[in-house]
Amino acid sequence: QVSDLETEKLSAPMPLSQRISRSDSSSRFKQDDWYRYRVHSIVSDYRFDYLISAAIVTNFILILVETEWGARCEDECVPSWVPSCNAVLLALYTLEAILRIYAYQKQYFRSSWELFDFRVVIAGRS
Repeated sequence: QVSDLETEKLSAPMPLSQRISRSDSSSRFKQDDWYRYRVHSIVSDYRFDYLISAAIVTNFILILVETEWGARCEDECVPSWVPSCNAVLLALYTLEAILRIYAYQKQYFRSSWELFDFRVVIAGRS
């Protein structure tokens, strides 16, 4: 006889990480789940956070340089590489937001920090 707890375990949906780790080739799960799991593991890794943190610090330094040189003699003194670096960093932030939305899906929009980050990226793109 099967207890209520065992019945609940059998009927409960399997977590994504367990579904992905199944090695049998007859897996009934979508290939998309595997990609989402991989992207989730990348954006959840502390090294990814360090990369984004380094980009934020670099962006801060670029803002200081741009402000200092811009204050000295308008925008004419700002080196041409500064706007290029800003564009690369904005592309990195956009890619980060896209990857996190893909990995976290609805949970991404439930986090106030992620929403703030998303708004900053959207403001930067406009």
